Amino acid sequence: MVKAVDIEGLIKKYVEENSFERADALYLLALTDRRTAASVLRIRYGLSGPLSSVLDDLKALGVTELYEETGDTKEDVRDVIKDAFIRLCLGKIRDFARKNAAALSRAAKGLLYIISRIRPKNSLNIDRLLDLYNFLFQEKIDRITLEKHLEELVKCYVISYISSSYIYFPPYLDELLQELEGFSPHVEVKISWPVEKNL
Repeated sequence: MVKAVDIEGLIKKYVEENSFERADALYLLALTDRRTAASVLRIRYGLSGPLSSVLDDLKALGVTELYEETGDTKEDVRDVIKDAFIRLCLGKIRDFARKNAAALSRAAKGLLYIISRIRPKNSLNIDRLLDLYNFLFQEKIDRITLEKHLEELVKCYVISYISSSYIYFPPYLDELLQELEGFSPHVEVKISWPVEKNL
């Protein structure tokens, strides 16, 4: 039975070997299914190969299912992975996020602005985000174009992954939004109420 300390050691090893994509692959496996994890890895790093490497490493540790308990702390393996990844990798995530944010398109920056104002807890409906974008910026973009710009935010780690209807956010979203505040547009909304006429 795998120990929590061994899982943490695996993530430390990835970080020390400068193989952050493998640490990210392990984290994504703890969040979602293999197909979605592979898709995110292709968006962020241009390859999904780290997934196979991580699966081999988990097998070598004796992990058969990510929902099993660890032998020492009796925690869910997925929870151990998530906690250790955030604790050990948040600094790197911030660095990569800032670096990738420099290449964000105008539309992606607009989406980043909306997300920073909504501050979603876990997920957000894609159609709702599309409606908010079209309303606030008075630009009509379609769903396919929107998803292309959302992938830019996946590269910045602001979005963990995208399903057919929802966008899912990481638990460290607030820290990232603070880090990327300078990349969002400045938006001013002016309201003018009609003057009431006395009869």
